[in-house]
Amino acid sequence: MKTKSIILLTVLSALLIAMTGCISLNPVTGQREFDPVKTEQVKATLEPIISGGIRRAIQHSPNHADQIAGYLHSAANVFCSMDTNGNFSVEYLVTELDKIVAPALGDSYIIDLKNAAIALYRVNYAERFRAELPPDRWPRQVASLFCAAINQGLKDAGR
Repeated sequence: MKTKSIILLTVLSALLIAMTGCISLNPVTGQREFDPVKTEQVKATLEPIISGGIRRAIQHSPNHADQIAGYLHSAANVFCSMDTNGNFSVEYLVTELDKIVAPALGDSYIIDLKNAAIALYRVNYAERFRAELPPDRWPRQVASLFCAAINQGLKDAGR
């Protein structure tokens, strides 16, 4: 139960921060525009939230730590490949994550993590047309964030 609470808190925190967006009002023109500093601030804030949730999920599930870490390593590869191959659709993400065989876990932590990642990605993917960037640059930022955050969480957990 503790791991599910950690996952839920992580997702809710990440969604709250993601909802703030990466747009600023230009004081000169009065127009909304992409703010690269704010984008980096959001990424810098989200990465430890995501990686910390991953680290805690692994640490609080010692009997399944190897399976969780293996699944998350494969999931990180999906996000990293999205960043390199330019395919950012939610459908691609779901298809690729579904190809990874999730270990049979009693409380299905992996399914919760997968669904949380998809939900967070879906929210951010929907912002791609309002992000004041070319439609492929915003999801690239999001995929890159997930790639880095999952890998950092695994590293922090000694995996």
